Amino acid sequence: MVRALEARAPLSLSRVLSCVESFDDYSRLRLADDFAHQLNVGKAECDQAVAFIDTVLDDDTVSNADLKGLLNRAMGPGWGVTSPYGANAKAARQHLSAARDAIAAWDGWIS
Repeated sequence: MVRALEARAPLSLSRVLSCVESFDDYSRLRLADDFAHQLNVGKAECDQAVAFIDTVLDDDTVSNADLKGLLNRAMGPGWGVTSPYGANAKAARQHLSAARDAIAAWDGWIS
């Protein structure tokens, strides 16, 4: 299933997710301004990432293990090291949901 998820993902998903970082003693996630600006991440890319994440989180056929595989391929296995939720399959769903919220809340667009 993971390969099918990757095929449906926007091309910028990995770039956008790479800008998500843990903060507040690894208790929450946010989109890091400096990373996003360095990679020239724009609003359209963030909107596409949020829409895709919403779609996969709402899809009952996508398992937690599928989401873990997606994160491993999009961000590398290191996402779980600093994730406030851990690195197991259940944590992947929580991490992706929090990442979606962080991306949606970001307002640091380059003017």
